[in-house]
Amino acid sequence: MKKAWLVLIVSGSLIAQAEDDSPATIRLSRVEATKALLESVEADGLLSSVKKIVEALTPKITAAAIKDSPFTIVGGRADQALVENDERNASGLVDPATAGEIGKAKAAKYGIWVVVSGFSDVAGVTQHSGLSAFRRTATLSVTLTINDLTTSEAIASSSHDFDVSHGPVPVMSEQAAVLERQRSDSFLLDSLCTDVAKMVIDECNDVLFPAIVLDVTDGVVTVSRGGAWCQVGDVLDVYAQPKKIQNKVTKKMIMVKGKKIGTLKVTSVETDHCQGTASETGVVEDCVVKKPDPVQL
Repeated sequence: MKKAWLVLIVSGSLIAQAEDDSPATIRLSRVEATKALLESVEADGLLSSVKKIVEALTPKITAAAIKDSPFTIVGGRADQALVENDERNASGLVDPATAGEIGKAKAAKYGIWVVVSGFSDVAGVTQHSGLSAFRRTATLSVTLTINDLTTSEAIASSSHDFDVSHGPVPVMSEQAAVLERQRSDSFLLDSLCTDVAKMVIDECNDVLFPAIVLDVTDGVVTVSRGGAWCQVGDVLDVYAQPKKIQNKVTKKMIMVKGKKIGTLKVTSVETDHCQGTASETGVVEDCVVKKPDPVQL
């Protein structure tokens, strides 16, 4: 899987989980494909695949949240009736204010929108090591937006590209290639949905429940995230806390990421925390710890 993304903090603020011991409630406001994509894939004969992906994402995201996050995820398909008469913009998406009203009605402070904007599926038989071989590659483009439903404003937005391949698998005939394509359907689509769900929960964790330095004692740095989040030997980035500044033109408050202070090499991992050694002495309590950004394509 390759992923290219850029996270932009637009407005609002990060959650300080210490302010509230109860887990945050996040509304899965919308999981959908753009109208432009649906029209395009219908012409290419890929509409059923996109529909399968969109339908599978809600349970996949919910399952990933149960496994890897402190949040309570609510919403999804069960709430579609609430927005069946909503106002939609030119992109075919629900108006943010409408989603905000739905979120407030359901007692959720934060909402996430997952929009599938691109999909391709290329399969064929080629020569591989002197043999006829079937190979298939699927790519998926997704935009994630995290909203503060109490203000109907976006906190963060990011775009991601995923790809997954099957093969090369030797085939002896065209019929064998057709059967191999059918056999690869479930694997490719499930793999893409799993990757998207993991991305959604990882970003919600990073934006709404950031890992922070809990303690620094005798050179050992303790971080508030452990378990599956990191492994021994990982090198993490350490930042100063983000801060709010006012946009002099719009007068709105925006959140600016803190300056990078150094790195932290993980030496031990427990269920609810990890420990490591810092590259710089400026790493102190309450610093934000993040995984390094993936290479932007």
